[in-house]
Amino acid sequence: MLVFDNKFSDLPIRALSAFVFSALVVSAIYFGKTTSLILLVICASILFFEVMSVSFEKKFYFNLKNILLIVIFAIFPICQFLNAVPFLILLIACLLNIFFYGTNFFRVFHIFYFGISIFAFQKLLFGDGGVISIYGL
Repeated sequence: MLVFDNKFSDLPIRALSAFVFSALVVSAIYFGKTTSLILLVICASILFFEVMSVSFEKKFYFNLKNILLIVIFAIFPICQFLNAVPFLILLIACLLNIFFYGTNFFRVFHIFYFGISIFAFQKLLFGDGGVISIYGL
């Protein structure tokens, strides 16, 4: 006998949000480089915010230091198209994080980990020419 408890009570909301976000990603890829880059910047900002909010013992507040860190991490995907050194942006974000909050291996590791993941996804998505490569996906 199958009995449902409250473990799966949020399943319809999660399924609907997965459908909406999947449609958003597919439409961003369809509309081209700029739309995909904007979506990637928004996702990078949200990802960095989540890492920072999980790694703090207290509540994560939006003050000037935290907004600066989020903006620097969000600039990372854009720097790959400007022929800048994108890993320099990651290094700056890590150094500012250490300067503002002290050495926390969890945050510094995740800044590099998620930055390299975004870099790899962007290289896979756009290839080397800046044109979306569906074959790579």
